[in-house]
Amino acid sequence: LAGIRDMNKLPGAVFIVDTVKERICLAEALRLKIPLIAMVDTNCDPDGIDYPIPGNDDGMRSIRLITDSIVAAILEGMSLREKGAPATAATTTPTNQLPSPMPTLESVVTLEVPLPSDLPLPTVQEPI
Repeated sequence: LAGIRDMNKLPGAVFIVDTVKERICLAEALRLKIPLIAMVDTNCDPDGIDYPIPGNDDGMRSIRLITDSIVAAILEGMSLREKGAPATAATTTPTNQLPSPMPTLESVVTLEVPLPSDLPLPTVQEPI
């Protein structure tokens, strides 16, 4: 993987483990409009994060699980690119354009609870 010293252009995305501790990185990525992938704990504000990953950003096992998965995917993608693998939907996505962010809760959850029609309706009783 290339380091920041050899970087000639903005990265396609930034991954942040703890947005509270890395608030400067978060602010710079937001200002430069770089897509953000971040682990989001209960003490984090997910606003502005394009791809939040719910998880414990303070626990080493949780951090290792998420980062190992991301590293494995990056290395696999780099290996496929070096081998000249045929282009698929995953390999044709430009590095500066990630898939669309997660849908909002309002667009996914609908609370329609059907009530049985044979139940009696509650009535108001007079106090004794």
